[in-house]
Amino acid sequence: AMFEKMLKISISKDKKIEIPIESIAFMNYFLRPAENTGVSIEHQYIDSLFSYLNLIRVWKALDEPNIIICSAKARKSFEFYWGLHKNYGKTYLIPENKFCLCNHPSNRSWNKSMENNETSEERLLKFIKNVYQ
Repeated sequence: AMFEKMLKISISKDKKIEIPIESIAFMNYFLRPAENTGVSIEHQYIDSLFSYLNLIRVWKALDEPNIIICSAKARKSFEFYWGLHKNYGKTYLIPENKFCLCNHPSNRSWNKSMENNETSEERLLKFIKNVYQ
């Protein structure tokens, strides 16, 4: 359903897409809920740092799978700490070809151009095609 909705790919027609769908896991990037029900988290420095470090731990535990981050707040937090990590140490650095950063499909910015004039949908589709060719 995720691939059909976000990428308009007919799963029944494309057998290559069926294999990755069977191996998808989901996790919240931030480790604590928002203070008020129905409100998005207003993350602090400590939330962002621990979320990034936790993602690396989970990534290593799952044998370094591909990662798709579909949230503007999580994406910005991840980009910041990944950039610091890239500059100061290579230990357990998630390689750039192992993750895709985009907006959430329900967000109005899903069809808005990001870097390289790509929409989130185009970026995600390109990532999936590169990974599962």
